[in-house]
Amino acid sequence: MAGAVVQAVPGPAGIAVAGFPVDLGRVLGCAGGPVEHLGGSAAHDQQDRRIHGRGHGGDQGRFDRAGKIELEIVPQGTLAERMRAAGAGVPAFFTATGVGTKMGMAKETREFDGRSYVMERALPGDVALVEAWEADRWGNLTFRESGRNFNPVIAMAAKLTIVQSQHIRELGEIDPDHVVTPGIFVNRVLHVPYGDPSGF
Repeated sequence: MAGAVVQAVPGPAGIAVAGFPVDLGRVLGCAGGPVEHLGGSAAHDQQDRRIHGRGHGGDQGRFDRAGKIELEIVPQGTLAERMRAAGAGVPAFFTATGVGTKMGMAKETREFDGRSYVMERALPGDVALVEAWEADRWGNLTFRESGRNFNPVIAMAAKLTIVQSQHIRELGEIDPDHVVTPGIFVNRVLHVPYGDPSGF
């Protein structure tokens, strides 16, 4: 499966990942998981890389100490909104998150109603790797619990969306009210049944 996915990815490409368990050798962007999930493929490859992700203070030193990676730590809500903005065609927006911190440095700031805000640019991707709970052949998707955190927004933000789905349903079998991501945002669907997540 990983080989087929890599062949579908034009390189170099900006890739958004949210729970898709594939080790890609050309990952340039990551969303929705702590940056350490990129592991060796990001830390040791010789290609230039840029990573946008939520993480902890120690992540940056581990990833850019060799000068191979440009790492941007982004608040989780801001990261999701930057991708949602890309999918909605909004080039930038203002948020109070990050004002007066290192994350707000060198960014445009404005004041609205007596409060300061920083401008954040939309974060589009070339390819999104999405993990869904259910999908049909038209690409309509449902997600389970925390799977809704980042998967829907990265599906919207990318030019090419590849989905790994736990279950494949017949057309019309998914209740329209349960569809979170409509098929217009999806290009490819892979059926990967690996069992219900433990603890449910």
